[in-house]
Amino acid sequence: MTDFFPVLLFILLAAVIAVIIRRNPDTRSVYDERQLLARGNAYKWGFFSAIAMNVVFMIAAATNPGLAPYAVSFLSISIFAGILVFAVYSILKDAFYSLTQKRGNYMILLVICVISQFIAFFSEPDWMNPALILGSIRITNLCCGITFFIILLLLLWKKFTENNEE
Repeated sequence: MTDFFPVLLFILLAAVIAVIIRRNPDTRSVYDERQLLARGNAYKWGFFSAIAMNVVFMIAAATNPGLAPYAVSFLSISIFAGILVFAVYSILKDAFYSLTQKRGNYMILLVICVISQFIAFFSEPDWMNPALILGSIRITNLCCGITFFIILLLLLWKKFTENNEE
């Protein structure tokens, strides 16, 4: 039953995304020049941070062969760190959303994603054992949940600070 629950949550999440996308087929992502420049810089810094983390891990793994079993874990961590750098930079420069994008739908999807990732991670009976977490693919659930939770918190903070300024 525990193996079926994350699959069911994934199917539910995909259905919600499909309904939201189909409801607004005309909307295109339109960014102004300032947003395009900021998004380009965000992609650049996200990419370089992921590459830098991979280089650090390769150097650490070369000097300590005991880290080799954790290659998948460090790759997941570096990918999600790059995504997080992109998102944080874009949000702080007001380039995360396009000019025509509805912000509420995106936050709902983030909440669903965070909840489903944490449920998938914490549904395992041995989730408190760090050696089993770092040595398995389950670190991806944890990294995804933490990354999107931080993005959600930053979006909520940005929304409330913009409302207070007006």
